[in-house]
Amino acid sequence: MALETGTYISDLVSTNPVAADPKSAGDDHIRLLKSTIKATFPNVSNAVTATHTELNYVDGVTSAIQAQIDLKAPIASPTFTGVPQGPTADTGDTGTQLATLDFVIATSLAGTLPGQTGNASKFLTTDGTNASWKDTLDLDVVSPAAGTRIATTTGTETLTDKTATDLILADDADPTKKANFVLSGVTAGQNRALTIADEAMTLFTPYARLLSKVVASNSATVDLETTFDSTYDEYLIVVSGLNIQTTSTDLRMRMKIGGSYLTGTVYRYRNNAGSLSSSQTEIELFNGLSTAVNVNVGMTIRLDAPTDTSHRHTVQISGFDSNSCQPPTNPTGQCTTTGALTGIRFYMSSGNITNGNFKVFGIRKS
Repeated sequence: MALETGTYISDLVSTNPVAADPKSAGDDHIRLLKSTIKATFPNVSNAVTATHTELNYVDGVTSAIQAQIDLKAPIASPTFTGVPQGPTADTGDTGTQLATLDFVIATSLAGTLPGQTGNASKFLTTDGTNASWKDTLDLDVVSPAAGTRIATTTGTETLTDKTATDLILADDADPTKKANFVLSGVTAGQNRALTIADEAMTLFTPYARLLSKVVASNSATVDLETTFDSTYDEYLIVVSGLNIQTTSTDLRMRMKIGGSYLTGTVYRYRNNAGSLSSSQTEIELFNGLSTAVNVNVGMTIRLDAPTDTSHRHTVQISGFDSNSCQPPTNPTGQCTTTGALTGIRFYMSSGNITNGNFKVFGIRKS
């Protein structure tokens, strides 16, 4: 009789018993089935309700399932280790979903905040990908509200303690009408105050402009050299408060042409009687001046086209000697040497010019 031996269900032979086995051997097979089933399922003491599909879920388990479950994070207040990952929400999403690094970067100014060192008082801008520090505001991109402290193209602005560089004023109705504030004539370091009188007024171009000033102080010569060019066709030299060191001396002048003051017999002048002198080494302005107290000389000298190299330079002199209440000794003078005139020199026939203000004005062309 074919009767296998075995301990577990896997030991059973599915072809036993064979057809020729006697019926009396059936009890042996039944007992073998019972013993292998109980050995295979020693701890099953009640009904098993799991379906075959549910039992198949444990297929491939290689260790205790509870031990594996114990390694998983709990739902309530989990503590993750390693590098936990999750889905990235769309930019702009809200709610209680956890945010990934990609979501944070997409919704922040930049992936990396620029360094702070050396960037005090600056502000952050972004190009959509990277952030950077800026110290200027692009008004083509940012449009401040009218009336704010940042200048805009419209609205009324109040500027306090601000410096306007290259200031241009334009007509509101016709912006092509403009006026520029040009400060090139202000000496470096000077702060000139523009005072508006409390009355109706119109800004206009004066006929003359102060170009330079020289103050004599016990000076052997007073030279005016810095302003004679083609900017103006005519110049005025105004002398006031002139005092001298030596009495009974003459006030004279020479012209600088060709890089030096001419000292040869190239000058001539016409006196008040109309007589024209012969060639002289200077132009005599006043003679026999006094050093008496409260005595001074004031005069105005008109000079035409100093840069003209084709004609003789002539001066017209007017003024007074307060001692004798006399006009200049010679009301006109001339240098017979042609060339560009670049300077006028004043000096005394003897001694120095103690005091005096010498101003040069340019007469506007039109």
